[in-house]
Amino acid sequence: MKLRFCKEYHVPVDDIMISTPDLTHQFLGAEVARREYLVEDEEILDAIKYHTTGKPDMSLLGKIIFIADFTEENRKFDSLEEARKLSFEDIDKAMAFILKNTIEYVKERNRALHPLSVAAYEYYKKYE
Repeated sequence: MKLRFCKEYHVPVDDIMISTPDLTHQFLGAEVARREYLVEDEEILDAIKYHTTGKPDMSLLGKIIFIADFTEENRKFDSLEEARKLSFEDIDKAMAFILKNTIEYVKERNRALHPLSVAAYEYYKKYE
């Protein structure tokens, strides 16, 4: 269904998104915000669009949304408390920590890793 909505909303999909349709939600969400809720602010749309994969050089809003999605209260995993702690100490360090943990999690489970997450980590790892 998500891939059908991508086609309907003209959201480009790559091979990773085809193999893991759940990754489309961030891109679809930005397009729905634009079309259905008439959001025009590119910083807001960008924050929605990359809230799961991240991307290099995110805006402050983008980083806040990315970190909030990762650390939301219903999540349960080992590195969660450290991610929450870092998010209040150094937002860029938190980005590096979260991206590294996300990449390790995806690789350990032999899932498809989106190149945006790798590019984001390469950008933020200087803050580790």
